[in-house]
Amino acid sequence: MKIKTEVLKRALQRVKNFTGNNSLVEIFNHVYLKTENSYLYLYASDAPASIKTKVCKAESNKEVNSIVKSKRLVKLINIIEDDEVNLSFGEDKLTLITNNGEYLIPCFIGEFPTLDSNGAEKLFSISGAKLKENIIKVKNTIGKDELRPIMTGVYFEIVEDKLNNITTSGYELSLTNCDIEAVVEKESFVLSKEITSNIFSLDNSLVEVMQDERKVYFKSENTEIEIIKIEGKTPPYYSVIPRNEDYIRINKSEFKRAINKVELFMEERIKATIKDNTLYLESNNEDKKLQGIEEIRIDKKEGKDITFGFINTYMSNVLNSIQEDYIYIYYSSPERAILIKPNDLDKHLVMPFKV
Repeated sequence: MKIKTEVLKRALQRVKNFTGNNSLVEIFNHVYLKTENSYLYLYASDAPASIKTKVCKAESNKEVNSIVKSKRLVKLINIIEDDEVNLSFGEDKLTLITNNGEYLIPCFIGEFPTLDSNGAEKLFSISGAKLKENIIKVKNTIGKDELRPIMTGVYFEIVEDKLNNITTSGYELSLTNCDIEAVVEKESFVLSKEITSNIFSLDNSLVEVMQDERKVYFKSENTEIEIIKIEGKTPPYYSVIPRNEDYIRINKSEFKRAINKVELFMEERIKATIKDNTLYLESNNEDKKLQGIEEIRIDKKEGKDITFGFINTYMSNVLNSIQEDYIYIYYSSPERAILIKPNDLDKHLVMPFKV
């Protein structure tokens, strides 16, 4: 089979996040090359997530059904300079033939995890580009506590023609939404954290989203992925979002720079004071021998002055999720969550600490 080198490289790039992540099961360090309906496909899996992607038209006189070590194939393809290579598939070896060389890679024929979305219920359609944008906005606040697995994934909620995506660690929260072409009026599920990297293997074109009892399937023009759902009771996301009326408008970059300066003295805990049109950030150690204070000019709505505390890690996770230059910080009391909004669609929360 003759194939353009760049085409094969791109296909291997799409599946790379699905291989080598499960060292306990050797088969997950491989890719599966298979011909179906006159096309060559690549399969890869790491158990929580699997992928099937179209490589090219299969101009071959035999059926391809070979399992190959992923790293070996990737390393070899990346150093080949020829525009095209010839692939010859045997029962125990894959031969790559270039203009000036011939390379043999061990392979075998056997069982490999494949995707099967037959019978899955269609939920909605969305552009791949928009789906990726949603994931980027919420991925930084995914929880890491394996004892609370439901908080280590991404929450999908379909409400009529809207898709809400939410993540939370319990100390911070991110929420975004967008329009979709929904087939169902209401549905929700949580997907494992693998989606935050694997979703980028999809095309930017229209993506169909389907589900069965255990998995959710994302199908674009040339690529299909499946991701396992996380079972469990979802947290009451909306109940923790405050309806604060007082707010300030602040330059995000200036805010981040100020945080990075003062956190040198106390690492994590930062005291914030809003007074008139100035935000004061302060950190110090217990005996105040080390202390840092920064002032930032803000636009403040008519509202009360306030002092509250926040943890730098959680605030930075939120700020790094935001693309806009200016943000709105809503507040009510030192004990209530701090609400950060860069626009009308996105909401971020950071829990305070007592100062």
